[in-house]
Amino acid sequence: MLAALQTEGAEAGKPSGFGFEELAECHLALGNPSQARPWFQRAHQLLLEDAWFVKNEPERLERLRHQAALKD
Repeated sequence: MLAALQTEGAEAGKPSGFGFEELAECHLALGNPSQARPWFQRAHQLLLEDAWFVKNEPERLERLRHQAALKD
C-alpha cells in the first residue's frame, strides 16, 4: 500500500520523503537492509530539501544518511 501511495505521489509530482522513510523502515524491520537502502537514499534526498525537517530533526536526518550508506 505504501509503495502504491509513493507511486501516485511521484506521478503527481509530489513524492514524499516521509513515505520513502516509512518504506525503508518497513524493509529494515523485515530484515531486508539491501532493499531498504534505496528508500533511505530517496528519503534522505527529499527530506534534505525540507528546511523544517533539517532544522528540527537533525538526528533523524543523520540516521537516514547512515542507513542509506551515504558518505559525508
